[in-house]
Amino acid sequence: MKDILIASSLASYFYNEYSDLDIKIVYSPELLSLETPEVLEKSDVSGMLTKLGRLYILNRIIPNTNHQLDPFFISEDDGSSLNLLKFDSLYSVFKKTWLKAPKHLSYKDMLKIIETAKEKAQPFLDKVHEDIEELRRDSIDFMILYDYLKTLPTHQLMNLRSYINDQIDKIESDLQQIVSDQEILKGLRSRAFSKEQLDTEFEKLMNSFNYSDENLIYKFVTRYGYLKILSTIKYILEKKGKLNE
Repeated sequence: MKDILIASSLASYFYNEYSDLDIKIVYSPELLSLETPEVLEKSDVSGMLTKLGRLYILNRIIPNTNHQLDPFFISEDDGSSLNLLKFDSLYSVFKKTWLKAPKHLSYKDMLKIIETAKEKAQPFLDKVHEDIEELRRDSIDFMILYDYLKTLPTHQLMNLRSYINDQIDKIESDLQQIVSDQEILKGLRSRAFSKEQLDTEFEKLMNSFNYSDENLIYKFVTRYGYLKILSTIKYILEKKGKLNE
């Protein structure tokens, strides 16, 4: 390790006792190659280390706190060229100094940001809620149908096969819409952090892409638990495959 950087809410005025301890572990590829040369043959060493690190510390709470450790690994070269506009603040543990100091936000500005973000996010919240409800209703309807079908003899089931497949396809379509919602929201955040300059009033106020319209929408959908629902459904669908298989 060449450094550990602390970022996100824990390094700002917006942390609370349950904020993630979001750390970026800066490593030296050269030194790593001396210990494990086979690792550098991977196409995405940082991604691999991050994945392994997260598996190792899954749900790991820092002793004497309620903070969950959330590690990322970045190479020394990437660490030296970080775009500070992507962070509200960033602290170097090894250097014991702020690379970007947190900015205090007035109560008036904070309320303005929250209200504006909520207004922008509401159409997405409504759409996601509607799609989840549609899936829930169609799933319940199918389970009732399934219980009824179990009472029928086989020859009658064959006559209903087309109808049964239509109902399964309906749920499949609901699930695909959920996956689409999740991908749209992820795409919003990706666009927010792929920019080169600050655009909106709030971005300029806080000197950070975190306050872009796209990321504010993403944060609000996450805040109300919808993104976790969407991600869980997508994960299950990818694991299990199509329903009619």
